[in-house]
Amino acid sequence: MGAINKLTNDYEYPKIADRNNKYKCPNCEKDVIFRKGQIKQPHFAHYKSESPCYYYDKPSESQIHKDAKLLMKKLLDNKTYISINVRCKYCENRHCPYDEGYDYDLSSDDYNENTKAVIEYKFNYNNSIRSADVAFLENDKIKCIFEICYKNKTKDENRPEPWFEIKAEDLINNINSIENIDENGVTIDCIRDFKCEECIYYEQEEKKRWIEYQEKLKQQKIEN
Repeated sequence: MGAINKLTNDYEYPKIADRNNKYKCPNCEKDVIFRKGQIKQPHFAHYKSESPCYYYDKPSESQIHKDAKLLMKKLLDNKTYISINVRCKYCENRHCPYDEGYDYDLSSDDYNENTKAVIEYKFNYNNSIRSADVAFLENDKIKCIFEICYKNKTKDENRPEPWFEIKAEDLINNINSIENIDENGVTIDCIRDFKCEECIYYEQEEKKRWIEYQEKLKQQKIEN
Protein backbone atom coordinates (compact mmCIF):
# COMPACT_ATOMS: atom_id res chain seq x y z
CA MET A 1 0.00 0.00 0.00
CA GLY A 2 1.37 3.38 -1.04
CA ALA A 3 1.32 6.94 0.29
CA ILE A 4 1.07 10.54 -0.94
CA ASN A 5 4.27 12.55 -1.29
CA LYS A 6 3.56 15.74 0.69
CA LEU A 7 5.76 17.89 -1.55
CA THR A 8 4.53 16.75 -4.97
CA ASN A 9 1.10 15.42 -3.90
CA ASP A 10 1.83 12.34 -6.06
CA TYR A 11 1.09 8.77 -5.07
CA GLU A 12 4.20 6.63 -4.50
CA TYR A 13 4.27 2.91 -3.86
CA PRO A 14 6.88 1.45 -1.45
CA LYS A 15 9.18 0.18 -4.20
CA ILE A 16 9.90 3.71 -5.46
CA ALA A 17 9.51 5.70 -2.21
CA ASP A 18 12.44 7.57 -0.64
CA ARG A 19 13.14 7.98 3.08
CA ASN A 20 14.14 11.60 2.46
CA ASN A 21 10.58 12.46 1.44
CA LYS A 22 7.60 13.25 3.65
CA TYR A 23 4.44 11.22 3.16
CA LYS A 24 0.81 11.15 4.25
CA CYS A 25 -1.83 8.42 4.23
CA PRO A 26 -4.21 8.45 1.20
CA ASN A 27 -7.07 7.56 3.54
CA CYS A 28 -6.79 9.71 6.69
CA GLU A 29 -4.15 12.16 5.37
CA LYS A 30 -2.09 11.88 8.58
CA ASP A 31 1.71 11.73 8.35
CA VAL A 32 3.15 8.26 7.86
CA ILE A 33 6.61 6.69 8.18
CA PHE A 34 8.42 5.05 5.30
CA ARG A 35 10.44 2.05 6.45
CA LYS A 36 13.12 0.40 4.34
CA GLY A 37 15.46 -2.12 5.94
CA GLN A 38 17.48 -5.21 5.12
CA ILE A 39 14.94 -7.82 6.27
CA LYS A 40 11.38 -6.62 5.65
CA GLN A 41 10.07 -5.30 2.35
CA PRO A 42 9.80 -1.48 2.15
CA HIS A 43 6.49 -0.33 3.59
CA PHE A 44 4.58 2.60 5.07
CA ALA A 45 3.22 2.75 8.61
CA HIS A 46 1.25 5.18 10.74
CA TYR A 47 2.59 6.89 13.83
CA LYS A 48 0.91 5.80 17.04
CA SER A 49 -2.40 7.56 17.56
CA GLU A 50 -5.41 7.51 19.87
CA SER A 51 -7.60 7.34 16.76
CA PRO A 52 -5.65 4.88 14.58
CA CYS A 53 -6.13 4.41 10.85
CA TYR A 54 -5.76 0.81 9.61
CA TYR A 55 -4.99 1.60 5.98
CA TYR A 56 -1.65 -0.25 6.18
CA ASP A 57 -2.42 -2.81 8.92
CA LYS A 58 -5.90 -4.08 8.07
CA PRO A 59 -7.05 -2.36 4.89
CA SER A 60 -10.69 -2.69 3.90
CA GLU A 61 -11.90 -3.83 0.50
CA SER A 62 -12.52 -0.23 -0.59
CA GLN A 63 -9.06 0.87 0.62
CA ILE A 64 -7.30 -1.92 -1.31
CA HIS A 65 -9.37 -1.01 -4.34
CA LYS A 66 -8.41 2.66 -3.98
CA ASP A 67 -4.71 1.90 -3.57
CA ALA A 68 -4.66 -0.35 -6.64
CA LYS A 69 -6.29 2.40 -8.73
CA LEU A 70 -3.67 4.92 -7.56
CA LEU A 71 -0.94 2.39 -8.34
CA MET A 72 -2.25 1.69 -11.85
CA LYS A 73 -2.42 5.42 -12.57
CA LYS A 74 1.14 5.87 -11.27
CA LEU A 75 2.46 3.20 -13.63
CA LEU A 76 0.81 4.96 -16.57
CA ASP A 77 1.94 8.41 -15.42
CA ASN A 78 5.51 7.07 -15.23
CA LYS A 79 5.22 5.81 -18.83
CA THR A 80 5.96 2.28 -17.68
CA TYR A 81 6.27 -0.51 -20.23
CA ILE A 82 3.21 -2.64 -19.42
CA SER A 83 2.34 -6.01 -20.91
CA ILE A 84 -1.20 -7.21 -20.19
CA ASN A 85 -1.40 -10.99 -20.23
CA VAL A 86 -4.82 -12.09 -21.53
CA ARG A 87 -5.48 -15.83 -21.53
CA CYS A 88 -8.54 -17.94 -22.27
CA LYS A 89 -10.17 -19.01 -19.01
CA TYR A 90 -12.01 -21.87 -20.75
CA CYS A 91 -9.04 -23.71 -22.26
CA GLU A 92 -8.16 -25.24 -18.91
CA ASN A 93 -11.66 -26.66 -18.46
CA ARG A 94 -11.41 -28.29 -21.88
CA HIS A 95 -7.84 -29.50 -21.25
CA CYS A 96 -6.91 -27.52 -24.35
CA PRO A 97 -3.21 -27.84 -25.30
CA TYR A 98 -3.08 -24.47 -27.06
CA ASP A 99 -3.36 -22.09 -24.09
CA GLU A 100 -4.86 -19.47 -26.38
CA GLY A 101 -4.65 -15.75 -25.63
CA TYR A 102 -2.72 -12.61 -26.43
CA ASP A 103 -0.60 -9.84 -24.91
CA TYR A 104 -1.58 -6.17 -25.04
CA ASP A 105 1.50 -3.97 -24.68
CA LEU A 106 1.86 -0.34 -23.71
CA SER A 107 5.35 0.72 -24.80
CA SER A 108 7.14 4.04 -25.25
CA ASP A 109 5.32 4.50 -28.58
CA ASP A 110 1.99 4.66 -26.74
CA TYR A 111 2.98 7.52 -24.43
CA ASN A 112 3.24 11.14 -25.50
CA GLU A 113 2.38 14.67 -24.36
CA ASN A 114 -1.28 14.04 -25.21
CA THR A 115 -1.71 10.88 -23.11
CA LYS A 116 -2.83 10.77 -19.50
CA ALA A 117 -4.37 8.43 -16.95
CA VAL A 118 -7.60 9.38 -15.17
CA ILE A 119 -9.19 7.68 -12.17
CA GLU A 120 -13.00 7.30 -12.13
CA TYR A 121 -13.29 8.56 -15.69
CA LYS A 122 -16.90 9.18 -16.82
CA PHE A 123 -17.87 8.28 -20.38
CA ASN A 124 -20.94 7.47 -22.44
CA TYR A 125 -21.31 3.92 -23.73
CA ASN A 126 -24.38 2.07 -25.00
CA ASN A 127 -26.55 5.09 -24.14
CA SER A 128 -25.47 5.07 -20.49
CA ILE A 129 -22.97 7.02 -18.40
CA ARG A 130 -20.22 4.67 -17.23
CA SER A 131 -17.26 5.15 -14.90
CA ALA A 132 -13.89 3.52 -15.55
CA ASP A 133 -11.62 2.79 -12.57
CA VAL A 134 -8.61 3.95 -14.60
CA ALA A 135 -8.84 5.21 -18.18
CA PHE A 136 -5.79 5.76 -20.35
CA LEU A 137 -6.56 8.65 -22.70
CA GLU A 138 -4.99 10.23 -25.76
CA ASN A 139 -6.34 13.64 -26.80
CA ASP A 140 -9.14 12.98 -24.29
CA LYS A 141 -10.20 9.84 -26.15
CA ILE A 142 -10.06 6.40 -24.53
CA LYS A 143 -7.12 4.24 -25.63
CA CYS A 144 -7.85 1.50 -23.08
CA ILE A 145 -9.54 0.95 -19.73
CA PHE A 146 -8.33 -0.80 -16.57
CA GLU A 147 -10.96 -2.09 -14.15
CA ILE A 148 -9.61 -2.93 -10.71
CA CYS A 149 -11.36 -5.95 -9.23
CA TYR A 150 -11.53 -6.98 -5.58
CA LYS A 151 -14.52 -9.32 -5.72
CA ASN A 152 -17.13 -8.32 -8.31
CA LYS A 153 -16.13 -8.35 -11.98
CA THR A 154 -17.23 -5.87 -14.63
CA LYS A 155 -19.69 -6.99 -17.29
CA ASP A 156 -18.31 -7.15 -20.84
CA GLU A 157 -21.19 -5.19 -22.32
CA ASN A 158 -20.45 -2.18 -20.08
CA ARG A 159 -17.01 -1.33 -21.50
CA PRO A 160 -15.62 -0.55 -24.97
CA GLU A 161 -12.64 -2.57 -26.18
CA PRO A 162 -9.83 -2.72 -25.32
CA TRP A 163 -10.39 -3.03 -21.58
CA PHE A 164 -8.81 -5.20 -18.90
CA GLU A 165 -9.79 -6.51 -15.47
CA ILE A 166 -6.96 -6.49 -12.91
CA LYS A 167 -7.07 -8.14 -9.49
CA ALA A 168 -6.33 -5.43 -6.91
CA GLU A 169 -4.28 -7.43 -4.40
CA ASP A 170 -2.22 -9.15 -7.11
CA LEU A 171 -1.36 -5.80 -8.69
CA ILE A 172 -0.18 -4.30 -5.39
CA ASN A 173 1.85 -7.36 -4.38
CA ASN A 174 3.41 -8.00 -7.79
CA ILE A 175 4.47 -4.43 -8.53
CA ASN A 176 6.17 -4.07 -5.15
CA SER A 177 8.10 -7.31 -5.66
CA ILE A 178 9.63 -6.38 -9.03
CA GLU A 179 13.31 -5.55 -8.70
CA ASN A 180 13.69 -2.90 -11.40
CA ILE A 181 10.54 -1.74 -13.15
CA ASP A 182 12.27 0.93 -15.24
CA GLU A 183 14.43 -1.65 -17.02
CA ASN A 184 12.12 -4.65 -17.11
CA GLY A 185 8.66 -3.11 -17.30
CA VAL A 186 5.76 -5.02 -15.77
CA THR A 187 3.57 -7.94 -16.80
CA ILE A 188 0.03 -7.83 -15.44
CA ASP A 189 -2.51 -10.65 -15.65
CA CYS A 190 -5.97 -9.82 -16.95
CA ILE A 191 -8.70 -11.80 -15.16
CA ARG A 192 -11.51 -11.12 -17.64
CA ASP A 193 -13.51 -14.14 -18.78
CA PHE A 194 -11.82 -14.04 -22.16
CA LYS A 195 -12.85 -16.84 -24.53
CA CYS A 196 -10.56 -17.76 -27.44
CA GLU A 197 -11.85 -18.56 -30.95
CA GLU A 198 -11.05 -22.25 -30.43
CA CYS A 199 -13.28 -22.44 -27.35
CA ILE A 200 -16.03 -20.42 -29.03
CA TYR A 201 -16.00 -22.86 -31.96
CA TYR A 202 -15.97 -25.84 -29.57
CA GLU A 203 -18.99 -24.53 -27.65
CA GLN A 204 -20.88 -23.82 -30.88
CA GLU A 205 -20.25 -27.37 -32.07
CA GLU A 206 -21.34 -28.78 -28.70
CA LYS A 207 -24.53 -26.74 -28.84
CA LYS A 208 -25.14 -27.87 -32.42
CA ARG A 209 -24.68 -31.56 -31.48
CA TRP A 210 -27.00 -31.13 -28.49
CA ILE A 211 -29.74 -29.64 -30.69
CA GLU A 212 -29.32 -32.44 -33.22
CA TYR A 213 -29.53 -35.01 -30.42
CA GLN A 214 -32.75 -33.44 -29.07
CA GLU A 215 -34.25 -33.39 -32.57
CA LYS A 216 -33.34 -37.04 -33.01
CA LEU A 217 -35.05 -37.99 -29.75
CA LYS A 218 -38.12 -36.01 -30.74
CA GLN A 219 -38.25 -37.80 -34.11
CA GLN A 220 -37.94 -41.20 -32.46
CA LYS A 221 -40.90 -40.44 -30.19
CA ILE A 222 -43.00 -39.47 -33.19
CA GLU A 223 -42.07 -42.66 -35.05
CA ASN A 224 -42.82 -44.82 -32.01
